[in-house]
Amino acid sequence: MDLDKKKETIGEKAEALKNKRLKRKEEPTEWKSDRIRAERRARLQQLKNKDGGKKPIRTKSKGTRIVALVLALIVLLVIGVWVLFRFGVPQRTLAAFTVNGEKITATETNVVMAFHAAQQFQMQMMYLPENQAMLDGDAGDGIHTYRDILVDAAVSELKYNVTLAQQMKEDGFELSDEEQTNLDLSLQGLEQQFMQQAAQAQVPYTMYLESTFGPGASIEDVKDYYSLSTKVRMYLANHFENVDVKEEDIDKYYADNKDQLDYVNYYLAEFKAVYDEDADDAAKDAAREAVQAKAEDMVSRLEGADNFYELALELTEDETARKNLERHPEGVYHMFDLHGSNRAPAVVRDYVFDEARKAGDTEVLESGDSRYVVFFESRAKADLYPYSVRHILVKADRAQAPDAEIKAAKEKAEDLLKQYEDGAKTEESFAELAIEHSEDGNATQGGIYENINAQEMVTEFERWALDSNRKAGDTTIVQSQFGFHVMYFVGHNLEGDPYWMKEAKDGVAGDETIAWRDAILEKATLTGGSAQRMVGKQNVFSILFGKAYNAADHGH
Repeated sequence: MDLDKKKETIGEKAEALKNKRLKRKEEPTEWKSDRIRAERRARLQQLKNKDGGKKPIRTKSKGTRIVALVLALIVLLVIGVWVLFRFGVPQRTLAAFTVNGEKITATETNVVMAFHAAQQFQMQMMYLPENQAMLDGDAGDGIHTYRDILVDAAVSELKYNVTLAQQMKEDGFELSDEEQTNLDLSLQGLEQQFMQQAAQAQVPYTMYLESTFGPGASIEDVKDYYSLSTKVRMYLANHFENVDVKEEDIDKYYADNKDQLDYVNYYLAEFKAVYDEDADDAAKDAAREAVQAKAEDMVSRLEGADNFYELALELTEDETARKNLERHPEGVYHMFDLHGSNRAPAVVRDYVFDEARKAGDTEVLESGDSRYVVFFESRAKADLYPYSVRHILVKADRAQAPDAEIKAAKEKAEDLLKQYEDGAKTEESFAELAIEHSEDGNATQGGIYENINAQEMVTEFERWALDSNRKAGDTTIVQSQFGFHVMYFVGHNLEGDPYWMKEAKDGVAGDETIAWRDAILEKATLTGGSAQRMVGKQNVFSILFGKAYNAADHGH
């Protein structure tokens, strides 16, 4: 019975639900719309506060919203700082150093530093990551990095240039129109040079500049550095040229620097010990004793200059050395040798320039595996005037060319000299032959070399030209390591100073210029600024938190 009542109840509920649905379907449209609007108004009312305004939507706590805001600000700040450093804004505006009150930015320092990196470490594009890593390396003293070394060099140069530029401005020094034009042309060439280097590196030009000179650097910064350095150099040169050099200054300078202002004439032969690469010490000593004996034998049989070459050739056993002597007999005679020429080993220079040396002195000198026989002839003040010559070069490597090539080159040189002698025998006719036949780089200029000073040309060439008896129109053939030179002497420049006097005047003026310059630099002051830590760096984290350069710690 209970089951039947339960079924009846369920049936009644189902019937009631059905009737309700039917009633809704039968509800008029306007009543339905009113009901929907009423429901929407009720929902909106729930969103209002007691004053009738809209209630705020609160999904998180106040503390959470503050944290989110702070994080957003931090992110924006980090991005902003990165952008500023990335494009070099602080590097270009803040003072890394101050020289005598004048601000030097990190960008200006970076430009100078890049040139020192190229010179000292052959490092191009210093701001590439791999080069930045290398600069962080220890320089060998456990204290300084390679970056420190470069910054030191850059700071020293900036202190030097800025201080002298300030004095230059105070003195009112300016470049002449010609000098300024040349500087402008150099600056144009500088820009083209960096464009070519960027093309060779296959990177965009602006990227190349940034990788070389640092964030924010431009070609104008590089030009400013080059221009300042050039003007300072010319300022010093102008002072040098206007030093009043007195005769007593010249005499004193000569007395103090005779070795640099005299020349010597002497004969020299070398005997060099020859041994196998794997020779032991006993074998090496035996070889050295053998050449020592040869050198002493030569000295014992020497009759001065008369038989010097013959004995040197006879006692030389090494085939290469003997061949060189046979092809170059004049090589044993050193004429117009100056101390600074480095044409002879130091042990020989020290001997021949010794004040105690006198004509006829002979000695065996030792240096490593070599023994040198020296016969001293004379020493004199270097009254050597600049000279001008024309020549026709017929190439033939004296040391390497086969005998047949040497012979052919000599015959061609002799034929060219004969053509000249059979012709008009003027400087113009010689120049025409040089244009047509010379193998030297100045052939198109008629083979001319003008106002040449001692030690500027090969020894055989200048030995003939520097002879005080040489006169305009003289001709001959000389052989050098390059080949055979058909020579035509144009003349000495007797209007200028001889070598020793020119060097003495330059020495006096140079010493005075250095003393004047150093007196200016002694007063210079340099202090570090806030941008010191930016110098030479690319990475923003390293700039902000890495090791900072401090000028005071480096003696500036």
